[in-house]
Amino acid sequence: MSASPNAASARRQHVLTAARRCFLANGFHATSMQDILREAQMSAGNLYRYFPSKDAIVLAIVEATLAEVTTAFERPLLDEPPTLLEALTEILRAIERLDAEDGTPRLAIQIWGEALRNPAMASLFTDAIAPVKLWFVQLIEAHQRRGLAPVAVPSEHLAGVLLGSIHGFIVQRALLELDANSYAEGLRSLLAVTADKSA
Repeated sequence: MSASPNAASARRQHVLTAARRCFLANGFHATSMQDILREAQMSAGNLYRYFPSKDAIVLAIVEATLAEVTTAFERPLLDEPPTLLEALTEILRAIERLDAEDGTPRLAIQIWGEALRNPAMASLFTDAIAPVKLWFVQLIEAHQRRGLAPVAVPSEHLAGVLLGSIHGFIVQRALLELDANSYAEGLRSLLAVTADKSA
């Protein structure tokens, strides 16, 4: 008798949670299926009903992790969009929360490394980044229309810089435990200096 959809979903999530713990502790490559089986306390036959291979588990983890990070960018652009600093600070704090909950920044760095060698992961990463960059482009263009951002530089170029600042925080959060408030304060000071010099 097959498990109900809800039960199957719960079992899949149980496996992913166990695998996530293993990956955070040992990395993707050093973690074996036996490690995941032990952590999940499941038999091989039971686990393979949900994931046919370690790569399938890794890809599912990648999808979930990228989804967690990109939800920080889902704030709609209203008639009065947030300032660039407000938007960045909100995203930084969301990433900090995800780190406290399940170590998402550390997994994100592993995902980037895997994406360099695994075309399927590279495709997932590209697909996940596209709407994030578009969100930044739209935010910048909203500020350009109000005279609050330079129009001489294409919005896509500015969006790439903002996206890079988020990636930089993810790396420093994972490796140096940098906090969101300190990073946002640095950005605020840098933006203020830039504004003064351009005035």
